Amino acid sequence: MEISIVASHAENGVLNGSLGIPCHFDKGFEVFKRVTSCSPVVIGEELFRTLVNRGPSSFECRLFIVLTKNEIRDSVPESFPPVCTFSTVSDILRFVYQQSFPEVFVAGGGDVYSSFLPLATKMHITLVRENSIGADYFVDWDESSWKTVIGKRIFGDWEYLLYERV
Repeated sequence: MEISIVASHAENGVLNGSLGIPCHFDKGFEVFKRVTSCSPVVIGEELFRTLVNRGPSSFECRLFIVLTKNEIRDSVPESFPPVCTFSTVSDILRFVYQQSFPEVFVAGGGDVYSSFLPLATKMHITLVRENSIGADYFVDWDESSWKTVIGKRIFGDWEYLLYERV
């Protein structure tokens, strides 16, 4: 099983602004939807609540695995894709290995990225070449441990980068 990071961030590492995901991050959302289609996606509770507000039609054919210590099932619309909750990274890892998923995507926030980056073999990064203001940042990572497999401009100052661990 592979663990892959999928993230969209500004050049200074900001993942989201103080009022949620900025509208200019929509290109990153498009990449997220394409890359994670029909796959399990690990996310934190705050990001999960933001995604629930986007509506279920954006997320068909995914299993959301939410890292939280809170009960959130009551806040999930019936039409939303399946959701599993776990309170520890160890519990999530045990679950995904038992399910024999070929690939699991980790989609944030910052603390969730920090927990899973040491286990990841790929990173799908949508990078916007500007700085942003926000409270949540992508994890610091050692570029010498990764090689760029794909690097292409997708729109204006947006780049899609696929990294694999060396």
